[in-house]
Amino acid sequence: MRSLSLLNSARQKLKNLLSNKILQLFILGAGWLFGLAAVGWGVWGIAVSSQPVDETFIAPPSLATVGKIQVDVGGAVKQPGIYSLEFDSRIAQALTSAQGLDDQADREFVQRQLNLAEKLKDGQKLYIPFLIERQIEEATEAQTLVSEDNSASGLINLNTASQKELESLPGIGEKRASNMIEARPYLTLEELLSKEIVSDLLFTEIRPLLKI
Repeated sequence: MRSLSLLNSARQKLKNLLSNKILQLFILGAGWLFGLAAVGWGVWGIAVSSQPVDETFIAPPSLATVGKIQVDVGGAVKQPGIYSLEFDSRIAQALTSAQGLDDQADREFVQRQLNLAEKLKDGQKLYIPFLIERQIEEATEAQTLVSEDNSASGLINLNTASQKELESLPGIGEKRASNMIEARPYLTLEELLSKEIVSDLLFTEIRPLLKI
C-alpha cells in the first residue's frame, strides 16, 4: 500500500511539473510573438512617415462643373453684359437675362439665323446685330454690284455713279458733276436737260455714255 501511495505522489508531482513547464513555454511564446509584432509595427510606421507628402494644389471646381456658365451677351439687347446662367441654358434664356431685344435690333436676323433653342457654352459670346448694320451691308453690296455692272457695260449710271466717275465724262468738271449728284434721282436721262444741268450740245455728247 505504501508503494502505491508513493507511486501516486510521484505521478502528481510529475503532472504538476509538466503543467508548469507548458505554462512557461506558452508565456514565453506569447511574449516572443508580441515583440515581433511591436517591431513590425514600428518599421511600418517609420516607412509610412518617411513617404513624401503630396502637397499638390487642387484647384477649386469651375462654375461650369457646379452647374453655372458665363455668357457675354452684346449688341442690340436692352442690357448687354456678362451673365451667369445654368449649365443647360439656351440662347433664349440669355436674351431674357439681357432684358430682351433692343427696339433697333435686326429681328429678321434673329428669326432666320438664330436658333433660340441652341445650348450655350461657358465663355460664349452672343451678339445681336442692329438693323442699321444689315442696311449698311446691303447698301454696300448693292453699290458694289452697280459699280461692277457699270464696269462691265462701259456705261455710267446717272443715279449711282460717284463724283469721280461723272467727272470722267467729256465736258463734266467738278462743279457740274456735283450738280448732277444733287439733282438725283433721275427717271430718264433727258432730265439732265429739264433740270438744266447740262446744255443740249453737251447732253448729245454724253448721252451715249450714260444709263439709268
